[in-house]
Amino acid sequence: MSQKKCRVILADDELLILRGLRKLIDWEKLNIQIVGEAHTGEEVMRLIDEKRPDLIISDINMPEMTGLDMLRIIAERKLPLKVIFISGYQEFSYAKDAVTYGAVDYILKPIEKEKLLQAIEKALNSLQEEKKLEIFETVETEDMYQKVVKRRKGNINEDQIYEEFKNLNIDIRGKDMVTVGIRLIFLKNTERTSNLNELFGFSVFNRIHSELRARKWGFVGKKEMNTCYFTFLLDPSETEKDVERKLNTILQMIRNYEQYAVKTGVGGRISDFSRLALEYDTARFALELYYFTEEDIIWYDRVQRDFNDSLEDYENNFKRLLVCFSEGKGDYKNETGNILSVIRNLHYGSRFAAANRCVLLVHDMTKELIKLQVLGQSFVRLEEETEMEIRRKGLYRLACGCVTEYFDRVDQEVKEGFGNEQAQEIKRIKTYLEEHYRENLSLESMAEVFSMNPYYFSSYFKKNIGQNFKTYLTELRMSRAEILLRSTDMKSYQIAMEIGYKNVRQFNENFKAKYGMSPSEYRKKDEKKS
Repeated sequence: MSQKKCRVILADDELLILRGLRKLIDWEKLNIQIVGEAHTGEEVMRLIDEKRPDLIISDINMPEMTGLDMLRIIAERKLPLKVIFISGYQEFSYAKDAVTYGAVDYILKPIEKEKLLQAIEKALNSLQEEKKLEIFETVETEDMYQKVVKRRKGNINEDQIYEEFKNLNIDIRGKDMVTVGIRLIFLKNTERTSNLNELFGFSVFNRIHSELRARKWGFVGKKEMNTCYFTFLLDPSETEKDVERKLNTILQMIRNYEQYAVKTGVGGRISDFSRLALEYDTARFALELYYFTEEDIIWYDRVQRDFNDSLEDYENNFKRLLVCFSEGKGDYKNETGNILSVIRNLHYGSRFAAANRCVLLVHDMTKELIKLQVLGQSFVRLEEETEMEIRRKGLYRLACGCVTEYFDRVDQEVKEGFGNEQAQEIKRIKTYLEEHYRENLSLESMAEVFSMNPYYFSSYFKKNIGQNFKTYLTELRMSRAEILLRSTDMKSYQIAMEIGYKNVRQFNENFKAKYGMSPSEYRKKDEKKS
């Protein structure tokens, strides 16, 4: 059986780029089918709906819709596809941000074949890994479960579904349902590879399936790598205590192993099987709450949530935290705690969204502080390491610890470390001037060398050196002229050219303003002394 082709959409507002992409690599050899081309962001989204691609390769700065806008819509709609961006050098920083927000990779123009192949391979590997996490329909009940979960109520033939379940010796007519999610968290001290853990997990889930069928309690509906969802079938007269009793029996059976810990989420109760998709969502939500609550068993119907925080609250907290670092006003520890609490409330129940928001908090704060020259570029490496650690943590509390520790380092850097870095920067500026004072230097050229805008460089220079740039450069040149007048017989126009003046008259005026006499008078006076 041939492997299913990867479906790709190419997007760029330049026709030549699209033609080049088509010809640059052998798409057929990669088992990739180009299913569409787009010239605007809106066209990309329309083709996504029409063609159902696996991969988008797009210019990051498309007309009508930016790359980040596309990523936001893809994430909101939970579309199972990957995105690779193409960017010009001037959009390099923007492209890096896009990867932080969920793009697989970015490629700089002009597009190199090897870079494109590497990015595509990365995307294909990511797609393949996600498919491993899809539903393993290993028993007939899972097939039936998926039929119900994936269909909307209007598309379900109830009598047919009843009969198909009945053929599997499962009578769902007149039954209530409670779906349970169980996750195995393998302990670090067990000497098992991820593949062995996956196999071991499925053997545990098969035991659950056998137990449920033997007792006629229900059926397993979905199995993932380390997670299993099963549904209890209940008589209307059975109570929550009956559910607890059955659940404890299942948990006791699988807790006999020491290789893993068990976390459980119990969904709400329904009597209409056409709402099974919603029931599955409630079980999954309850299971994911472990990331926040750290409770071993979480019941959806017992969850209390009364949070009023909004994205506006997050943005306001971000601004206050930024002021703590950039202006030294306020308590950064208190503001860090506040914003982490807002993140928890905003994304309660979604580990991915909460972790992502923490990563963006660290990334955006670092970016702003570097832009304000409060942090140096060298801090980016620590930022990236922190972001990786946040994603690795299995609990929100631990992710918060990563953020808090990082901001402690930021505060220390602002108060101590950056002072040293700032001193080094001033030293580099002075050294550069001593080596290049003969050249036609200006505020603009110096600002470009040190990656600052001219206005900021002027302010930064005067604040840290105590003189404005022009005065400092003039005095540096005059001190060199003084040495040349004493130690050589060079003429005034030769000295002027040697120290960076094209106009000897301007040199003479500046020299007289500093020493109260012309260069020739200074030389004569110096000769008389000696």
